[in-house]
Amino acid sequence: MRIAFTGPQGSGKSTILQQCKESNLFEGYEFVPSATRMLRDKYNLKINQESNDTTQIYIADWYKDQHMNHHYNNVVYDRCVLDGCVYTDYLFNHGKVTQKTFDYIFKVFESYIDDYDVIFYTMPLPLVADGTRCMDEQYLKDIHDTFQKYIKQYNINVKYLEGNKKERFNTVVNQLKI
Repeated sequence: MRIAFTGPQGSGKSTILQQCKESNLFEGYEFVPSATRMLRDKYNLKINQESNDTTQIYIADWYKDQHMNHHYNNVVYDRCVLDGCVYTDYLFNHGKVTQKTFDYIFKVFESYIDDYDVIFYTMPLPLVADGTRCMDEQYLKDIHDTFQKYIKQYNINVKYLEGNKKERFNTVVNQLKI
C-alpha cells in the first residue's frame, strides 16, 4: 500500500508521520522522508518562496526515484507529487520558475498521482517557527488554496485530517482499516 501525507508547511505532517512510525499498526511499512530539506542540505538549494528551477527539478526527480524504488512496498511518504506540483505552480505564478520547469513537474504529477492508494491532506494549523518553515501567513494561505484547486480540478481523492493529534491519527487508522 502506498500512503502519502500532503499539505502546506506547518500543517502537522511530520507529527502524524511520527505517530505512524511509533505505532505497531505500521509495522513493516517503510517511511520516506520529505525531499525538500534533505535536498536543500545536500545541495545547498533554495526552498520555499526562494525556490527556483533547479530545486523544483531536483524535487521532481526525487519523487520519480522514490516511485521506482518503492513501487511494490508498503510505504508512507512525507509529501508526494501533488506537493511538488502545487509549490511549482505557486513559484511559476510568481515568476520564480520557467514554463519549461512547470511543464516538467506537471508531467511528473500526471504520471504518478494515481499511484497512491490513499493521500491524507493535513489541514493548516497555527504556525510554529522551526528555523526553516516559512512564517508568511499569506504565502501559506496561497499554498493551501492551490492545493484545493488541484484536488478539485483533478478530482484527487484525498482524506482530510483535522483536529488534534489523536483525532488525526484515529482518522488515518479508520481510513486505512488497520
